[in-house]
This record gives sequence, C-alpha cells and structure tokens, in this order.
Amino acid sequence: MRKERSFAGKAKIVVLALLVIYVAVLTFQNRKSSVPFQTVEEAVAAAADTGNLQRGSSQDFKKFYGLNANDFDNVSFYYTNQAMGVEELLLVSSEDEGKIDEVQEAAEERIDTQLQSFEGYGEEQTKLLQDAVLIKRGNYFLLAVSPQADAVRKSFFGTI
Repeated sequence: MRKERSFAGKAKIVVLALLVIYVAVLTFQNRKSSVPFQTVEEAVAAAADTGNLQRGSSQDFKKFYGLNANDFDNVSFYYTNQAMGVEELLLVSSEDEGKIDEVQEAAEERIDTQLQSFEGYGEEQTKLLQDAVLIKRGNYFLLAVSPQADAVRKSFFGTI
C-alpha cells in the first residue's frame, strides 16, 4: 500500500513539472522580440544569399500576398524574376499578433498556389516549395523558399 502511494505521489510531481515546463515553453515561444527589425533582416538576407533576388516593393508584396505593407510595422520581401523561379524571402514584423497570423495564412496560400502551378513538371521548384521555411515567432514572421532555407531558419532563430 505504501509503495502505491509513493508511486502516485511521484507521478503527480512529474505531471506537475511537465505542465510547468509546457506553459513556460508556450510563454517564451510567443514572446515579442526586442531585436531591431534591421538586425534580423540583415541576418536572414545574408543567409539566403539575396544576390540573385530582387527586393520587392509594397506593390509587389500586395501582388504576391494580397496584403498591404502599410498594415505591418516592417516588411522585407525579396523574390526571383526568373520565369520558372520560386525563390522568395519574406520577413514581417507587427506588434499586432492578428496581423502576423494574417501574413502567415497568405504565405501558406502562396506556397499552395505555387505547388499547384509546378505540379507534374517542376521537380526542383516543387522540392524548394515543399522545403520552404514558414515560421511565426512572437512579433515576427519568416518565409524562406530557397536552397539555403535551413541556413535562413538557423539565422532567424539565432538572431531573435
């Protein structure tokens, strides 16, 4: 009888500890970053090797994602102008979490549309799109469709 109580007591402690850790992870995962946008932008752009990409304007952002750049605190957008190219780099910040959710939905729709466009014949493009990095972290959102997507992801997490 004593061993059963001892086990039940230990199990409660373990469950409570796991719950505390879970809550802590959720709290820190969605915290807002105090790192300046320019610092994050420079780090991810360097990792993505944007030399072959062109910087997008507010109009390009609206055309590609259907969103108004003025609705966000900061937007940095690069894309390829090659007809068969899919490489893109998008970094957005906003103090409004709903706006970050909005850009994430638009980016997911863009990836889905691109995947449909290249279905059946664009193996390289399809692979890049399937391996795309989409990350929402605090007040930042990152999309990287690039052969260097993993390096961009690491740079992003290393900066914010």
